[in-house]
Amino acid sequence: MTIDEFITKNKKKITSNVGYDSETVKDVEYIETFIKAGIEDMQENGVSDAVITEKSLAIVALTQYVLDNLQETPGNFTVSSIYTANVLKLRYMVVDTNEV
Repeated sequence: MTIDEFITKNKKKITSNVGYDSETVKDVEYIETFIKAGIEDMQENGVSDAVITEKSLAIVALTQYVLDNLQETPGNFTVSSIYTANVLKLRYMVVDTNEV
């Protein structure tokens, strides 16, 4: 699965998980920008695309990333320790190529 397919498949689920209406196009598009930023952040922290698209923990981490960013206020932002821990776990996971 590609990153774009992963986003398409999971954006409504993450939108709903963070308390937004997953049936409202505007809400889904708004949350999708945070999802893309979260994926970029995970990639920059060494998480492979295969792990992002194949491990359920990636959805949990992205949900936490979105929640963290929705609560952001100018000049006062902290990354959740839950998100950080999940990214560290994901970084060291491997995907069996037979599973993909």
